[in-house]
Amino acid sequence: MTADIEIGSGRSFYRYYVAWTISGDLALELNFTGVSWSMQIRKAGTFQGSLIFESDERLAEAYWGTMPGKMSIYVTRNNVPVWGGFVSRRTYDPVTRQIDVEATGFEAYAYRRTIWHTLAYDNTYDQYQVVRELMAIMQTDFSGLAVASDIATSHPDSANLGITVDSRNSSKHQDSQTWLGYELTTFGDAIENFSNNLGGFEYNIEIGWNLAQDTFTKRLVFRDTPPSQLPDGDEYVGERPGLEENFFEYPGNIMTLGYDDTIDEAADRYFVTGKQPESAEVAEGEESVEEPTPRGVYENEAYFSTQWPIFEAIESSEHSEVSLQETLNNYAQSYGQRVKPPIPAWNVTVNGGMNPHVGSYRVGDWCRFIVTDPFLSQALESTGTYTESLTKRIAQFTVDVPDQNQIPETVTLTLIDEWSDEGM
Repeated sequence: MTADIEIGSGRSFYRYYVAWTISGDLALELNFTGVSWSMQIRKAGTFQGSLIFESDERLAEAYWGTMPGKMSIYVTRNNVPVWGGFVSRRTYDPVTRQIDVEATGFEAYAYRRTIWHTLAYDNTYDQYQVVRELMAIMQTDFSGLAVASDIATSHPDSANLGITVDSRNSSKHQDSQTWLGYELTTFGDAIENFSNNLGGFEYNIEIGWNLAQDTFTKRLVFRDTPPSQLPDGDEYVGERPGLEENFFEYPGNIMTLGYDDTIDEAADRYFVTGKQPESAEVAEGEESVEEPTPRGVYENEAYFSTQWPIFEAIESSEHSEVSLQETLNNYAQSYGQRVKPPIPAWNVTVNGGMNPHVGSYRVGDWCRFIVTDPFLSQALESTGTYTESLTKRIAQFTVDVPDQNQIPETVTLTLIDEWSDEGM
């Protein structure tokens, strides 16, 4: 890669590289058109682009270079890596000789791998260490752990994508975790559900460049507990990266603004069910009495006192091993705060070449959101969050890349409130 474009110059220069998913060795550079790529918190982003070849040789080369699963695509903007993932789908039209390619971020790979050997971690493990060990086991395919009863055979050479993991610790511990091999939970579901607990964390896989080895890098990075996952009464005292740099204003540098709010999946009473008690032994001739399943509840009294109807939601899948009433109530409080009706989502379109430009912010970053509009001001005021400058978080963004480098990208941002993780 050559540094011939000044970063932040107002225009962008994109290049697209293809590498082997397993080894990471570079194979091709391809000239995609109609490109769009995205990122989102905790989830895999996406890539779409098209190729057209007149040369038979180049077309045959592209067949192998865009092989789903076996090959990966890396995107650079002004010679800085901004996206990477493995090819997930392609379609080909022999009349036009056009290949449409889709790829998905490396976060998705963990959802294609299952925990087929039982793993257990007690509550003395730092929560980030649990993730590091899960990722290491996934990328060695249970090498050294597998036993005959697991049925499957370890193939470590086909499992290692070269994903490294943030080495720091969170100094936080969670309840003991057990993933039973016969349940075949995916590594992706295990990590996502684990991260979504009280006091949990956020994460994404970010792409870099190793100059010495002339190869792209993949690193899972952690973001500490967001405000939406704090226990009831805890004040957020963490950093707010981007808050003093990312300003989005309407009218101003915002090109278009869409506001959506809904009661779908919103609730002002939230239940969380826990572990079903084990049945006690019953003497002969006596009837068994089934113990009730413990449950926690959060009730938003402020809504009930202002003529809101009751909307209820139930969470029962993630905390089946929890039986303590206080813990279940804390989970209900955390989830209930995230889904207060109506759930708002702000879809903002900005010029990717203007500050803050593409590449200067990450998903999960904070930003200041300034809106002058009577309807939207009422919407913000009704939730008690309206100020001259609003604090939001970037939950997701999609970048549409023009085919001409002189034209800046169009970026669609999804902004959420600090206490919310909806809209992701």
